[in-house]
Amino acid sequence: MLVPATAVHAPAPTYIRAGAMMLIAENAEYSGLLSGGCLEGQLAELGREREISQSKRVRYDMHGPDDPLFGLGSGRESSMDILLQRLDAAGAWQPMSGLAAA
Repeated sequence: MLVPATAVHAPAPTYIRAGAMMLIAENAEYSGLLSGGCLEGQLAELGREREISQSKRVRYDMHGPDDPLFGLGSGRESSMDILLQRLDAAGAWQPMSGLAAA
């Protein structure tokens, strides 16, 4: 099972723009960054959750006095929406079969 995590909404001053991706493996190892390294561990754990069937949207809101990025002030006063999608046979992700059938 693989789970790509794609930024679908990331206005400035976040580190990345919409469309940026990271890839999460079943063992929670990941490749790529979406936040400068602060949120990737939590995204990797979310990617391992079995209840992700087709997709799951996660919002990180950094507005307000609390800084979820370890008090660094990084990406403050912004928000980010991440789409997690499960890619495996159980999730019916079979692009080649679909293309061949078309």
